[in-house]
Amino acid sequence: NYIVSNKKLRKIIQEAICVILPIKDTLQPSGQSVTLQAIACKTPILISQYKGLWDKNRFKNKRNCFLINQNEDTSKWVEIIENIHKDKEKYTYLTDIAYKDFVEEFPYDDYLIQWEEILDLK
Repeated sequence: NYIVSNKKLRKIIQEAICVILPIKDTLQPSGQSVTLQAIACKTPILISQYKGLWDKNRFKNKRNCFLINQNEDTSKWVEIIENIHKDKEKYTYLTDIAYKDFVEEFPYDDYLIQWEEILDLK
């Protein structure tokens, strides 16, 4: 077993170029915790556009995340990752908007507050 402390998890997410969530097509919502952690840390998110995507109205491609179609091959994921890597500052607008869209206006305030406390962001 490998256990990562909350402090170490925050550091990993904050230092990441982006967080990648290639979720298989399912009706079951998946990836909420890591998505919210990345948003709280202002790290860009790439996530599959799948049937069970939670809060479909709030996720906006190239506004607050990168939504990748289920049928895309890995080259699309790589292209976006390379673009972020080349100029991470260019994507600051995306992470700032994601933070506003999800953290400042999210209906699950308690959940986000808990993550911010766990990740020691407040």
